[in-house]
Amino acid sequence: MGHVIFIAGIHGVGKSTLCKSVIDPMGVKHLTASEIIKKYRQVQIENKTKYAANIDENQIILIEGLHQESLDEAVIVLDGHFALLNEQGDIIAIDTTIFSQLSLSAIALIIDEPAKIEERLLSRDGKGYGVNRLSKMQDIEFQQAKEVAHVLDIPLLTIDFRTEEDPSSTLAKFLSTYM
Repeated sequence: MGHVIFIAGIHGVGKSTLCKSVIDPMGVKHLTASEIIKKYRQVQIENKTKYAANIDENQIILIEGLHQESLDEAVIVLDGHFALLNEQGDIIAIDTTIFSQLSLSAIALIIDEPAKIEERLLSRDGKGYGVNRLSKMQDIEFQQAKEVAHVLDIPLLTIDFRTEEDPSSTLAKFLSTYM
């Protein structure tokens, strides 16, 4: 397996949209953690909300699935999360050891104004989670990203949509160092 670049951020922050605009033209394989988990789970996941069941089990499936998906790839961009909502709606930080097993080379964390994220989620999914909860979740996502980058001794780029003039160019430049 080659370089795995992890694009992180909470639900609705704009990871997939940014990845599609930057990564698809580069010809790099782009996967989402949820796609891999759905593909390699033995049972079908039918979850219309962002509340995740079996978070720990799903992370093991993600590790195994990513290794299958990336056998012959020089670079993979994986889009996912450092924190999730469990079935009770509690914010759960994903254990740092999971990320070491994903063989990450670098992390790009996407953040934005929680009120804008809430608007996106309401527009896209018809469900909101509350600005305060999203703010707390984004704080946990940021802290976990810093911790994982520190423990794995890998680069962490933070792209803040509130202040970044050209997020696409910033991400493209970051990714180009791994091509």
